[in-house]
Amino acid sequence: MQPLGPSSSINRNALCSVFLILLAGCNTRPPVSAGPGESSVPITNRNPTSVQSATRPVSPDPNETIGAQKKGADTVTVEDILKRVTKSYQQLDALHVKAQVKIKGEGADYVGIERYELKFKTPNNIWCDWTMISEDGRKVHRQIACDGKSLWRWSGETNRYSCEMAPQSVAGINELPQDVPEIVLLTGGESFQGADSAMLRLDKPGTRGGVQVYTIKTNRTEVVEHAVDHPVTEITLFVGMKDSLLRGMLAKTSFVDPATKKKLGFSIDAGYLVNNPSVSFDDSAFVFIPPPGSKPR
Repeated sequence: MQPLGPSSSINRNALCSVFLILLAGCNTRPPVSAGPGESSVPITNRNPTSVQSATRPVSPDPNETIGAQKKGADTVTVEDILKRVTKSYQQLDALHVKAQVKIKGEGADYVGIERYELKFKTPNNIWCDWTMISEDGRKVHRQIACDGKSLWRWSGETNRYSCEMAPQSVAGINELPQDVPEIVLLTGGESFQGADSAMLRLDKPGTRGGVQVYTIKTNRTEVVEHAVDHPVTEITLFVGMKDSLLRGMLAKTSFVDPATKKKLGFSIDAGYLVNNPSVSFDDSAFVFIPPPGSKPR
């Protein structure tokens, strides 16, 4: 599907847009470096649209729960929750995550399902396999594996892989997908410490994947030049009450197509099939196995 312009800001970072927009001053990411013969375009559609636009937060609805919730005798604030998230990931010794992101509706740059699986163990063991959708609708499949001694990178675009000496920590690994929230938090690239919690609000607690969660919301309006109706996106972040792990993210965008005057809307829903911080990995979990037909670069 060709982008309609006003919707592109939220959709061009499908996997992590909901997460990154909650970080102060951080709603873009550098592109993934490309190897010989590979696309230099990042793994998700980050190209700016031809329409000059800016995004601004919308003031919370005064009738909604803002900034704090009661939990027993304690008052829990958005800032408290986000600090706990950052601290929780910083203290993890291991993590296994399988997630998928469903993009559907009318007006999205593209629709479909993106997936990633992450295995992590301190200080420098990681196995990450991800399939994203590029800006032209192609599925892009890549894998990075580090067994503590060697670092392997594979690209499905060329079916070629490379090998080099492993860095001392996962933070030293280039080309990890910065659209994956856990990667961002585990490598210290960004954190929730600087998030503008004044623009976030706590909704009613609920469940996500059978886990009790805090529900954090914010609204964003993208101001588009010459647009009749500015796109509005409601962003929701789900955080586990007990473990302070991310339990899902959701963005719903609505706008009027300036060409047809038709009201359109689409959603980006990130959910977890596996989210286990208590996993015990053996060395085989981080071994790189070359895919069929692949060759060294």
